[in-house]
Amino acid sequence: MIVLDRKARVSAAQLEAAEQLLYRECELLNTARYDDWLALFSLDCRYFAPLIPGQEDVESHSSLFLENRELMRMRIRRVTHEAAHSLAGGVRASRTVGPAALRAVDSQRGDWTVERRFHMTERQGGRMRHFAGLFTYRLRFRERFMIREKRVDLIDCDAPHEPLEIFL
Repeated sequence: MIVLDRKARVSAAQLEAAEQLLYRECELLNTARYDDWLALFSLDCRYFAPLIPGQEDVESHSSLFLENRELMRMRIRRVTHEAAHSLAGGVRASRTVGPAALRAVDSQRGDWTVERRFHMTERQGGRMRHFAGLFTYRLRFRERFMIREKRVDLIDCDAPHEPLEIFL
């Protein structure tokens, strides 16, 4: 992991643990193991994608999606249900991520801010869609790292989008 926060006092073991969590998160999504993926998130987590570039306040602006843990669980049930007609024929996706960059560490709270670039290709039925942008994670360390927040800044967030049914 690249450390961009010059004041951060972190160990090599912590960096490795955070990086492994993020690689595992990507691989669980690539293999559609959504329940295992959700287990990586803290109970008070938030998962969202801003609707406008540089959106600072997620609460007072519309988003492409804004979910807490319960909404994430509901989406998992919906996309994995046998009667999910919109996903008939299955969905396959592949996410490729760049190196993780540690942006900030809040030593008092045990929170880290980590960014990484991504590209995702989704095949659903006979069509392919491509997504690219920046993942920003807020990781919380207690006994282990958990994802407290995942922000997905799509490079075309302000363009029209068909429903985003699977997780980015």
